[in-house]
Amino acid sequence: MSQQMIRSLDETLRRFRNHGISSDARQRQASGQWYYEMVAAGIQLPASDIVCALGIEQLKKLDGNLARRREIAKPLHSVVCGNSGCDSAHP
Repeated sequence: MSQQMIRSLDETLRRFRNHGISSDARQRQASGQWYYEMVAAGIQLPASDIVCALGIEQLKKLDGNLARRREIAKPLHSVVCGNSGCDSAHP
């Protein structure tokens, strides 16, 4: 992913997090600006402590889960693609 794409994605996600507002409150306060634009629909759904704890535990299992998925996908990939040289990122 190029730096340009990363910056664009970062801006989009921050705007989404800020309810679609084009600048965050700290930026507006620092510049003495009160005006802002709603340039996109946004949402903010804070995760509960329980959801965060579950996510942390699932992240600990990520490597094993990915290895197992790749193990399952390998024979399926060979059946679907055979020797035709399918362009696939993960066999």
